[in-house]
Amino acid sequence: MSTSNVEERVKVLAAVADLPLEDHRISAISQILGRWLTAANVLSAKMSAPGLAQVTPITGILQTVNHGEVSHGE
Repeated sequence: MSTSNVEERVKVLAAVADLPLEDHRISAISQILGRWLTAANVLSAKMSAPGLAQVTPITGILQTVNHGEVSHGE
């Protein structure tokens, strides 16, 4: 995703949230978000491979147990 496209999305989201952001903050946020989105898309492509169709994230299961939502005995 291009930096200008990310910046435009950050501006729109900030406007919808009624969150006034100065241009330098929009730029800083967009750079970080752009990197996150790129990495997330790479990971999504890897995890969408047919050989990984049955893989589920173990961290989601562990977080549920560790945060007390599910008892350790169940």
